[in-house]
Amino acid sequence: MKRTTLYFVRHGEVYNPKDVLYARLPRFRLSERGVQEAETTARYLKRKPIKALYSSPMLRARQTAKILQNYHPQAPVHITRRLIEVKTSYQGEPRAVLQSIGWNFYDNRRHPGDEGREDILNRMLKELSLTRRRHSGQDVVWVAHGDPVIILTLWGQGRPLTDLHQYKGHTYIGHASVTAFTFEPGRELPVQVEYTDPNAKA
Repeated sequence: MKRTTLYFVRHGEVYNPKDVLYARLPRFRLSERGVQEAETTARYLKRKPIKALYSSPMLRARQTAKILQNYHPQAPVHITRRLIEVKTSYQGEPRAVLQSIGWNFYDNRRHPGDEGREDILNRMLKELSLTRRRHSGQDVVWVAHGDPVIILTLWGQGRPLTDLHQYKGHTYIGHASVTAFTFEPGRELPVQVEYTDPNAKA
Protein backbone atom coordinates (compact mmCIF):
# COMPACT_ATOMS: atom_id res chain seq x y z
CA MET A 1 0.00 0.00 0.00
CA LYS A 2 1.08 3.57 -0.68
CA ARG A 3 2.12 6.12 1.89
CA THR A 4 -0.35 8.77 3.02
CA THR A 5 0.87 12.38 3.13
CA LEU A 6 -0.93 15.10 5.05
CA TYR A 7 0.04 18.72 4.50
CA PHE A 8 -0.89 20.82 7.53
CA VAL A 9 -1.14 24.44 6.40
CA ARG A 10 -1.45 27.29 8.85
CA HIS A 11 -3.76 30.04 7.58
CA GLY A 12 -2.28 33.25 6.16
CA GLU A 13 -1.77 36.48 8.09
CA VAL A 14 -4.93 37.97 9.57
CA TYR A 15 -6.20 41.54 9.38
CA ASN A 16 -5.98 42.48 13.06
CA PRO A 17 -5.51 46.25 13.45
CA LYS A 18 -6.18 46.22 17.23
CA ASP A 19 -3.55 43.45 17.72
CA VAL A 20 -5.71 41.22 19.89
CA LEU A 21 -5.84 37.46 20.34
CA TYR A 22 -8.58 36.66 17.84
CA ALA A 23 -8.77 32.91 18.62
CA ARG A 24 -12.39 31.92 17.80
CA LEU A 25 -13.75 35.44 17.41
CA PRO A 26 -15.74 35.70 14.15
CA ARG A 27 -15.03 37.77 11.02
CA PHE A 28 -11.24 37.86 11.29
CA ARG A 29 -10.25 37.65 7.64
CA LEU A 30 -6.97 37.38 5.79
CA SER A 31 -5.02 40.59 5.36
CA GLU A 32 -3.72 41.52 1.90
CA ARG A 33 -0.40 40.01 2.89
CA GLY A 34 -2.21 36.90 4.13
CA VAL A 35 -3.84 36.46 0.72
CA GLN A 36 -0.42 36.73 -0.93
CA GLU A 37 1.03 34.20 1.53
CA ALA A 38 -1.74 31.73 0.76
CA GLU A 39 -1.13 32.21 -2.97
CA THR A 40 2.58 31.50 -2.52
CA THR A 41 1.82 28.34 -0.58
CA ALA A 42 -0.80 27.30 -3.15
CA ARG A 43 1.85 27.54 -5.87
CA TYR A 44 4.23 25.53 -3.70
CA LEU A 45 1.64 22.75 -3.38
CA LYS A 46 0.23 22.90 -6.92
CA ARG A 47 2.24 19.91 -8.20
CA LYS A 48 1.22 17.70 -5.29
CA PRO A 49 -1.56 15.20 -6.13
CA ILE A 50 -3.98 16.64 -3.58
CA LYS A 51 -7.22 14.66 -3.38
CA ALA A 52 -9.07 16.68 -0.71
CA LEU A 53 -8.77 19.69 1.56
CA TYR A 54 -10.05 19.93 5.13
CA SER A 55 -10.43 23.30 6.81
CA SER A 56 -11.18 24.82 10.18
CA PRO A 57 -14.50 26.71 10.07
CA MET A 58 -12.80 30.02 10.95
CA LEU A 59 -13.01 32.58 8.13
CA ARG A 60 -9.25 32.99 7.75
CA ALA A 61 -8.81 29.22 7.35
CA ARG A 62 -11.67 28.90 4.87
CA GLN A 63 -10.23 31.75 2.79
CA THR A 64 -6.82 30.06 2.79
CA ALA A 65 -8.35 26.72 1.79
CA LYS A 66 -10.22 28.34 -1.09
CA ILE A 67 -7.01 29.83 -2.46
CA LEU A 68 -5.30 26.44 -2.23
CA GLN A 69 -8.27 24.82 -3.96
CA ASN A 70 -7.88 27.19 -6.92
CA TYR A 71 -4.81 25.13 -7.85
CA HIS A 72 -6.61 21.82 -7.20
CA PRO A 73 -10.18 22.39 -8.48
CA GLN A 74 -10.88 18.65 -8.43
CA ALA A 75 -10.24 18.46 -4.66
CA PRO A 76 -13.30 19.24 -2.49
CA VAL A 77 -13.03 21.38 0.64
CA HIS A 78 -14.52 19.85 3.78
CA ILE A 79 -15.15 22.00 6.86
CA THR A 80 -14.51 20.35 10.23
CA ARG A 81 -14.66 21.80 13.73
CA ARG A 82 -11.91 19.46 14.91
CA LEU A 83 -9.39 21.72 13.16
CA ILE A 84 -10.69 24.89 14.81
CA GLU A 85 -8.56 27.35 16.77
CA VAL A 86 -7.92 27.00 20.51
CA LYS A 87 -10.86 27.71 22.80
CA THR A 88 -9.64 30.22 25.37
CA SER A 89 -11.21 32.95 27.49
CA TYR A 90 -8.19 35.12 26.64
CA GLN A 91 -9.61 35.77 23.17
CA GLY A 92 -10.05 39.47 22.52
CA GLU A 93 -7.23 40.41 24.90
CA PRO A 94 -4.45 42.71 23.66
CA ARG A 95 -0.92 41.47 23.08
CA ALA A 96 0.35 42.91 26.39
CA VAL A 97 -1.93 40.62 28.39
CA LEU A 98 -0.74 37.56 26.47
CA GLN A 99 2.89 38.56 26.86
CA SER A 100 2.40 38.85 30.62
CA ILE A 101 1.63 35.11 30.78
CA GLY A 102 4.17 34.10 28.12
CA TRP A 103 1.33 33.31 25.68
CA ASN A 104 0.61 30.26 27.85
CA PHE A 105 -3.19 30.10 28.16
CA TYR A 106 -2.97 26.41 29.07
CA ASP A 107 -1.31 26.73 32.48
CA ASN A 108 -3.08 30.03 33.21
CA ARG A 109 -6.68 29.12 32.47
CA ARG A 110 -9.29 31.66 33.49
CA HIS A 111 -12.35 29.52 32.73
CA PRO A 112 -13.00 25.79 33.21
CA GLY A 113 -14.19 25.60 29.60
CA ASP A 114 -10.79 26.67 28.24
CA GLU A 115 -9.03 23.97 26.22
CA GLY A 116 -5.91 22.25 27.45
CA ARG A 117 -3.10 20.92 25.28
CA GLU A 118 -4.42 17.35 25.60
CA ASP A 119 -7.92 18.48 24.60
CA ILE A 120 -6.54 19.91 21.39
CA LEU A 121 -4.44 16.84 20.67
CA ASN A 122 -7.40 14.51 21.18
CA ARG A 123 -9.62 16.29 18.67
CA MET A 124 -6.79 16.57 16.17
CA LEU A 125 -6.07 12.84 16.52
CA LYS A 126 -9.74 12.02 15.90
CA GLU A 127 -9.62 14.02 12.68
CA LEU A 128 -6.33 12.39 11.76
CA SER A 129 -7.79 8.92 12.19
CA LEU A 130 -10.78 9.77 10.01
CA THR A 131 -8.63 11.37 7.33
CA ARG A 132 -6.26 8.41 7.17
CA ARG A 133 -9.16 6.00 6.77
CA ARG A 134 -10.86 8.06 4.08
CA HIS A 135 -7.70 8.89 2.14
CA SER A 136 -5.34 5.97 2.61
CA GLY A 137 -2.44 6.26 0.18
CA GLN A 138 -3.40 9.79 -0.89
CA ASP A 139 -2.17 13.37 -0.40
CA VAL A 140 -4.48 15.58 1.64
CA VAL A 141 -4.31 19.18 2.94
CA TRP A 142 -5.51 20.40 6.32
CA VAL A 143 -5.87 24.16 6.89
CA ALA A 144 -5.70 24.88 10.59
CA HIS A 145 -4.12 27.13 13.22
CA GLY A 146 -0.73 27.54 14.84
CA ASP A 147 -1.07 25.89 18.25
CA PRO A 148 -3.11 22.89 17.03
CA VAL A 149 -0.60 22.21 14.25
CA ILE A 150 2.36 22.49 16.64
CA ILE A 151 0.67 20.24 19.20
CA LEU A 152 0.10 17.55 16.58
CA THR A 153 3.69 17.97 15.39
CA LEU A 154 4.99 17.40 18.93
CA TRP A 155 2.90 14.23 19.15
CA GLY A 156 4.28 13.08 15.79
CA GLN A 157 7.84 13.65 16.99
CA GLY A 158 7.27 11.91 20.32
CA ARG A 159 7.90 15.11 22.27
CA PRO A 160 6.03 16.39 25.35
CA LEU A 161 3.20 18.81 24.56
CA THR A 162 4.70 21.35 26.98
CA ASP A 163 7.41 21.89 24.36
CA LEU A 164 4.76 24.01 22.61
CA HIS A 165 6.03 27.01 24.55
CA GLN A 166 9.47 26.72 23.00
CA TYR A 167 7.73 27.82 19.79
CA LYS A 168 6.34 31.01 21.32
CA GLY A 169 8.36 33.89 19.94
CA HIS A 170 10.75 33.79 17.00
CA THR A 171 10.39 30.06 16.26
CA TYR A 172 6.58 30.00 16.00
CA ILE A 173 5.46 28.49 12.70
CA GLY A 174 4.95 30.98 9.89
CA HIS A 175 1.68 32.03 8.32
CA ALA A 176 0.76 29.72 5.42
CA SER A 177 3.62 27.41 6.40
CA VAL A 178 3.40 23.70 5.59
CA THR A 179 4.10 20.81 7.99
CA ALA A 180 4.05 17.56 6.01
CA PHE A 181 3.40 14.25 7.77
CA THR A 182 4.15 11.02 5.91
CA PHE A 183 2.49 7.83 7.19
CA GLU A 184 3.24 4.22 6.37
CA PRO A 185 0.27 1.82 6.32
CA GLY A 186 -0.33 0.24 9.70
CA ARG A 187 1.87 2.66 11.65
CA GLU A 188 0.35 5.16 14.06
CA LEU A 189 3.17 7.70 14.12
CA PRO A 190 4.46 9.42 10.99
CA VAL A 191 7.70 8.16 9.50
CA GLN A 192 8.60 11.71 8.51
CA VAL A 193 7.66 15.21 9.68
CA GLU A 194 8.93 18.03 7.48
CA TYR A 195 8.38 21.77 8.00
CA THR A 196 8.52 24.20 5.09
CA ASP A 197 7.74 27.90 4.98
CA PRO A 198 7.19 28.88 1.34
CA ASN A 199 6.95 32.53 2.42
CA ALA A 200 10.21 32.66 4.36
CA LYS A 201 12.72 35.14 3.07
CA ALA A 202 15.87 33.58 1.66
